[in-house]
Amino acid sequence: MKTTTHTPGPWAASRRNNGMLPVHFQPPCVLARDGNMMLADGLGEGPEAEANARLIAAAPELLEALRECITSEGAACFGDMDNHPEWMQRRLYAISDIAHSAIAKAIGH
Repeated sequence: MKTTTHTPGPWAASRRNNGMLPVHFQPPCVLARDGNMMLADGLGEGPEAEANARLIAAAPELLEALRECITSEGAACFGDMDNHPEWMQRRLYAISDIAHSAIAKAIGH
């Protein structure tokens, strides 16, 4: 699997603070963990822009959840339940927890 370099997570959906308007009037943006703005334009307007920012900010966690599913341990959970049921159940719960957490961040819960 080819990997690419990207800004490490976590990322956060936030609002730009340019000091000219109250923060709740600022357009949403995506911030890296070091506080640098990664994306501010092209997110849309209103509630859609906020949802877009949350979805983009959840990208590192969503990628992690998908990678966890295809690791040798993750993928094994889907094919060897008869030989190691307790271990498989723990792995499936761990993968599920990672995925649920990433989805919750993406949809704002």
